[in-house]
Amino acid sequence: MKRPFGGAFATVSSDRLGETVMTELQNLDEGAYIRFASVHPEFKDVLVFTTALTDRFEHGD
Repeated sequence: MKRPFGGAFATVSSDRLGETVMTELQNLDEGAYIRFASVHPEFKDVLVFTTALTDRFEHGD
C-alpha cells in the first residue's frame, strides 16, 4: 500500500490532507468531491466555491 504522506506516523497539515482528499475524490466521485469541497475552509463564500468548481471541471486542475 502506498503511503502518500511519508509513513504511518508522518505529521500532515489539515490543508495538505484536505487538498489530497479533494484531488482523490474528484477522480473517484464528483458528487462526493462537491460535498467535501463545499465545506473545505478555503471557500469563504458561494462565489469563490462556484468559481473553483467551474475552473476545476473545465480545466481539470
